[in-house]
Amino acid sequence: MVEMQVAETDGFDKRVQELIAYDNASIAEQDERGRMKLVEDRAEDRAKKEVVKRCLEENMEVEFIARITNLSLQEISKIIEEVKNKRQSGE
Repeated sequence: MVEMQVAETDGFDKRVQELIAYDNASIAEQDERGRMKLVEDRAEDRAKKEVVKRCLEENMEVEFIARITNLSLQEISKIIEEVKNKRQSGE
């Protein structure tokens, strides 16, 4: 009888360990998805900033740039400031 209880406890412990391992694997997978999304978002932001810079170099109107990039006028103004600051600092 004691052996049977020990066997049941061992089986329970294994199931608990399996559930913990499954949860940890799920968490790790979600973390990886989050990292990938962050990288994709940053790459997209850099690409949009580059488009804005090129458009500004071609003397395009800010409103037109906003329409083609789907950026707000505030976001474009921020990029303009970044470009000015980089030019002033010699980058």
